[in-house]
Parts: sequence; structure tokens; C-alpha cells
Amino acid sequence: MRSRDFISNMKRLWRTLELLAWGTFFALAAAVLGLRYGVLPQVERYRAEIVERVSATVGLPVKIGRIEAEWNGLRPQLNLSDVRIYDAEGREALTLSSVENILSWRSLAHGDLRLHALHIEGPRVTVRRDGAGAFYIGGIKLASSGGPGGFGDWLFDQREIVIRNAQLEWRDEKRGAPALSFTAIDVRLTNRGNDHAIGVVARLAAGLGTTLKLSAQLSGATLAQPTGWSGKVYTELGYTDAAAWRPWVDYPFEIHRGTGALRAWTTVVAGAARELSADIALNDVVATFAPELPALEVASASGRLHARRAGEGYALQVSKLELTPQGAATPPSACQASWKSTGFSAAAPCGVSSSLLTCSA
Repeated sequence: MRSRDFISNMKRLWRTLELLAWGTFFALAAAVLGLRYGVLPQVERYRAEIVERVSATVGLPVKIGRIEAEWNGLRPQLNLSDVRIYDAEGREALTLSSVENILSWRSLAHGDLRLHALHIEGPRVTVRRDGAGAFYIGGIKLASSGGPGGFGDWLFDQREIVIRNAQLEWRDEKRGAPALSFTAIDVRLTNRGNDHAIGVVARLAAGLGTTLKLSAQLSGATLAQPTGWSGKVYTELGYTDAAAWRPWVDYPFEIHRGTGALRAWTTVVAGAARELSADIALNDVVATFAPELPALEVASASGRLHARRAGEGYALQVSKLELTPQGAATPPSACQASWKSTGFSAAAPCGVSSSLLTCSA
């Protein structure tokens, strides 16, 4: 008898689950049909609601010139033209000529705007760091210390963001450096939970070199907590003038002159760069490692560097180092060195001659 009751109860449960599944299916189908034939063809009628939602997501006033809707497979897509974002003072901070938003059905589950993909064509934007160290993109503050990450966290919560042919100006008010411009920038950002992959290709400003490539695999939950981020960053510089970067880069020693190319791998731990490995090829180098040391002058230099933080200073290992001072090449060699703000020290087999840092093979 109990066996019959159990079987009967299981049948009723299965029937209930079946009805719920069919009910969910028809509800979703009705929502899709309503979007396809009811909402999207008349999307301009919902301009005010769309602008309000975008403004709430960005956290700043937004104006949209034109809105068009279509379908990308089973996902609705909104195409925005002439998008203008204004900063807190009402100044035009960012202009986007074309934005393609492929909406994600996750928006229904989360109750906010989630995108399957965001494609932006030809934006011009200023990235700024103010005197307190806060970062802004087009007047939009990325994160506030101790608070929510805001727009920056929203970006890292979208599945895919692609930017093509952008122009960027970098202003560092904290450093007091002159504005730095990049052109022909392509960016791809993909996010899966707390795992983020970033790829960037850009053309350098005149006088600095040719191209810059950057890719990163990072893990982090919110920009409001920089110490929670870790991962790997790869950087590749084509032909570049190393000395010309001094206004924006803190070198561990003084570079007076030098051109060349670079590939570097950086390990980020708790929001700070802890280790760096680099393959370098330099020409016409003049550098000083400490005020009390003579300048290093070489016609060419190549090798692999590995630097890491060591307490309050840095430790440097050099391998496969080849120097060519005044036309006389040295055999491949290796050496170690360390320095702090108080001075420089070289470990055997590395030493300093009258005008050249020498290492034994």
C-alpha cells in the first residue's frame, strides 16, 4: 500500500514539475515575442526609459541621438548613435559615434542592465588620474576607496566589450606629467565572474615609438579594493625611445639616452607589481645606476632582465647579456644587482669599470 502511495505521489510531483516547465517556457516565449513584435519595433517610444536606465548605470547624465533595435540571433540588440556623456559639472566628457549593445537575458534575473556584448566604434576619450589618485574615464570616476566600484565594476561584469579605432589622452595630475596621446586603439575585454582577460593594441604618440601591445589575465572582484587583484600582464613595445618615457615612467635608474624594443611579463599580487621579466634590445644607451657611479655607455645591449621587489628596494638579475661598447662586443654574460633609495650595490660576478658596467661570462 505504501509502495502504491509513493508511486502516486511521485507521479503527481512529476506532473507538477512538467506543468511548471511548460509554464516557464510559454512565459519566456511570450516575453521574446513581445520584445520582437511589440517593444523593439517601437523602441523610439521608450527613449526616455532607455536614457534613464543608461544614465543610472553610468552614474552621469547621458544624451542619445538615435536608437535602433534588431535581433542578434536570439538576443535583442540596441544600436545607439551620437551618445554623449556629461561629467558632474555638466561638461561633455565623452562622445561615442556608434554603440552596439547586445542585451543579455541575465538582465531579467539580476534586475539591472547586463550585456552579452558591447561594441564601440571610434570613441575619443580622456583618462585622468587626479591629485588624490582616483581614476576617471571620460569624466566617470571608476571607483571610490572603501565604496562600491560603480561604473568600473559594471564594465567588469559584462561578458564582452570591444572598442575599435579609439583615440585616448592620458592626463596624470598626481604625477604632474604632460598629456600623453595614443591613437588607433583596439581593446577587447572579456569577463567570466572574477576572471578578466584584456587585450589592447595602440599606436604610440609621435616621438615615443611605433606600437604598444598589452594583454592581461587578472582576477579581482571590485575596483574599490585594488589589493584584491592579482594576475599576469604582458607588454610589448615596438621600436621606442626609452628616455622619452621618463615623464610617465619611474625607472629604477636614470636613463639619459637609448632606443630599442621590449617584451615584458609582470606578476601582479595584491594589486601591486611584484616581479617583472623582460627581453630587451637597446641601442645607443647612456644610463646612470647611482649618483656616485659613472655613466654606463654602450652602443648596443640585449638580454633578459628579471626584477623583483626586495624589501624597500629592488633586486635585478641579468642573463644572456650582450654589450657592445665602442664596437667591441662582449660574450654573453650574467650578473646580479640590487639598489635602494640610499644607493646601489652589485653582486659578484658583476662590477663597475670607469665607464661600463661589466659582467663576467
